Amino acid sequence: MRRFRFAALLLVALAAHVIHAAEEEQRSERIQDAALRAMFSGREMSDQVHYAYQFHPQGHLTGVNLQEKVTGGWRTAEGQLCLTWGQPGEGEECYEVRKDGDIVFFLQNNIEVFYGYLTNIEQKPRQ
Repeated sequence: MRRFRFAALLLVALAAHVIHAAEEEQRSERIQDAALRAMFSGREMSDQVHYAYQFHPQGHLTGVNLQEKVTGGWRTAEGQLCLTWGQPGEGEECYEVRKDGDIVFFLQNNIEVFYGYLTNIEQKPRQ
């Protein structure tokens, strides 16, 4: 009888998680095509702790990830934002982009990979 109660409780918890995930997806807005380019061009995406990526208008990507400088490229394709890190040809990762208020989510196969906040790229004064 205890196993049945545990299994029933586990099933209820799993169902609640699935329902919550479905509600989150409905609440967020999927961004596609030209809106993606406009949304990221000239902006910085950051989780305000671990990383900050600058999306330059020409498709160049710079930033910091865990205190390491990173470079690469970005483009939009088939309703997704695609990122290439390091040298050309090192592989490309494409993400579905969703927005819920100020938070931007990157997903692959309907699974959240990371999230962050978009701001304008800060211009450093010339010296």
